[in-house]
Amino acid sequence: MGAATVLLFYSPQGLFSRPWSLFAGNLLSALVGVCCYQWFGDTFIGASSAVAISMLVMSLGHCIHPPGGATALAAVVGGDLIHQLGFSYVIIPTLLNCLIIYMVSALFNRFVQIRE
Repeated sequence: MGAATVLLFYSPQGLFSRPWSLFAGNLLSALVGVCCYQWFGDTFIGASSAVAISMLVMSLGHCIHPPGGATALAAVVGGDLIHQLGFSYVIIPTLLNCLIIYMVSALFNRFVQIRE
């Protein structure tokens, strides 16, 4: 979520910062990551498949959000606490984090303009 924050705060009008990219990119990637963990476990195959498949899914969904790759990866290598969440990982923490980041960045960008 750190990289998503940088995108939304620094380049709010960018292609990767649009709401569709943020929400769909992260949520689809989280779903892919959970599936890859369940299919392949916490392995190199599971981790690399999660990132690669999430990139493909985001591309097909026209919701490229580069931090989505990390969201998928975290579902695989995130440890027991993340693995115990199962598909709940898509809602909490992923959706919740996206909502918070989006709302805070929208408020911030309404009042502060960063010059590139």
